[in-house]
Amino acid sequence: MTLNMTDMDVYFQTGVTREQMSVKVQAMSEPFSTVANLAMSTGYGIKIQKPYNTEFSETKLFNYDHFLMIEANPHLQQRVSKHMDFVTKRVTNFVTNKYSEEQEDL
Repeated sequence: MTLNMTDMDVYFQTGVTREQMSVKVQAMSEPFSTVANLAMSTGYGIKIQKPYNTEFSETKLFNYDHFLMIEANPHLQQRVSKHMDFVTKRVTNFVTNKYSEEQEDL
């Protein structure tokens, strides 16, 4: 892990320069990366809200091309089936109502 300071916005009068702050940031990068690596090596939990927490298994968190990626096996059959039943009923009602309206107009 590398920390770099590229810019500094000052909101009060100070004698500290960007170069001085950059040196301090560099000094903190090694201890910070040690703590971060230790936390990651022992595992890290990410809370997933319901209903999604029951719809995934074998989740893995990994780094790929400087991005954190989550891999999991989805189990969406029940929720998708329930949603499709709801959509099917709405479409059926819509078509039935339209057909009834057309029949009345004749």
